[in-house]
Amino acid sequence: MVDRGAKMKITNSTTGAASMFVVIFTTLLLGIISLGFISIMISEANQTTDFDLSQSAYDSALAGVEDAKIALLKYHECLSRGDYTSFECNRAINAMVTGYNPENCDIVQQMLGRPIDHIIDESTGLEIPVGTIIQSEHGDDLGDTATLMQAYTCVRIEENTDDYLGMLNQNYRTKLIPIRTTGPVGDVDRIRLSWYDSADSDKVDAADAGIYNTIINPALPTLTTNKEGYSFNYRESSTFSIFAPAPPVLQFQLIQAATSFTLAQFDVNSGDRSNRGNLLLRPGEEGVNLIPNRADIGLAGSADRSFNNPIDIDCDPGGVSYRCVADIVIPQPVGGTRGDGTMFVRLVLPYNMPDTSFSIELYNCGGGASSNTADTADCTRMQFAGVQTRVDSTGRANDLFRRIETRVEMVDVYYPMPEFAVDISGGGDNGIKKNFWVTQNCWYTNPNNHGRSCVNVEEF
Repeated sequence: MVDRGAKMKITNSTTGAASMFVVIFTTLLLGIISLGFISIMISEANQTTDFDLSQSAYDSALAGVEDAKIALLKYHECLSRGDYTSFECNRAINAMVTGYNPENCDIVQQMLGRPIDHIIDESTGLEIPVGTIIQSEHGDDLGDTATLMQAYTCVRIEENTDDYLGMLNQNYRTKLIPIRTTGPVGDVDRIRLSWYDSADSDKVDAADAGIYNTIINPALPTLTTNKEGYSFNYRESSTFSIFAPAPPVLQFQLIQAATSFTLAQFDVNSGDRSNRGNLLLRPGEEGVNLIPNRADIGLAGSADRSFNNPIDIDCDPGGVSYRCVADIVIPQPVGGTRGDGTMFVRLVLPYNMPDTSFSIELYNCGGGASSNTADTADCTRMQFAGVQTRVDSTGRANDLFRRIETRVEMVDVYYPMPEFAVDISGGGDNGIKKNFWVTQNCWYTNPNNHGRSCVNVEEF
């Protein structure tokens, strides 16, 4: 009996110990799961707070850009009116001209006459400048308020820029860009046009569009050739009419005039001088990057239509920045020195797609024949003046900062110029009536009556 009782006592102790282990293990497991859920909740809450602060800081930076636009509009309005004495105009002009510094973070406040806000550091009791406060607190759904120091802290304005940046797409397929420079505009003798960067390339589905639809292959004898000076054989890809070309073809048009001119000078060239020119730049696997200017080629050659072939541009599919770069030699105008405010570049996306960003840079390569051969790296870069202003704005929300850089158009680059020689819409009598002849050498055998002796004439 004694032995039996002792045996039962040992069995009960073993069972109790096992139960304790189960309870401890279950408690630990539930604790770990609870801690995991708490950790996830805290992480999500922190991410939400960080996102809210980041968006608020970004909105603050945008507010700085909008105030910069207001200040610039006020400044240029004063200049256009010739008002240099009124209090507001004098303040804006002094900030942009007399005391201008491209590193000045407070120029917007100075132009608009706004005070710089401060907060009190609770630890030291000192005032700390925080810029222009947009909002100092915000409420939640329960009506409670929380501190949110939302302000733009630094806005820099730079009216003279090294380049002009833009975008062409189906909605805005053409831009008219005035060439205004910090130095004499007559010194501009070369323009570098770059287009189609990595962001544009990412928009084009590689499965639906080849990188280059212009395939240059000198080995095929049946292909045509470009004008003298661009002796690359070429053919268009069979997919050109189906898929979007990438990079796109661009049309580069120059419009300029001397200080005095006549309208007849826009239809001809005078040697290597011209008041206008029109080049069609086509991306390719081979081609050129420097387009010279002579009486029979380039912009001057295109003025009197002695040269109007597409120009194949050597584009690099692995380019770090822009895929296509063309250095275009600019002629001097007919009859004198280029006048201020009379030089424009018009860019067109003729096939509407794909979207492309672009950059325009101005250079002085010494003028004369050297401009046709000089390396652009050896030329002097010239700055745009008051065409596209660079605004650099930093915003904050509590201790989180966001910085953005944007370009503000100071001129109307979407001037509604005619995009087509003939544009017919609608039905009825709006059609064009024209005579067509399908023949062989009939025009040349009887030129006096302009081919009307041909028997195979059909009138539409």
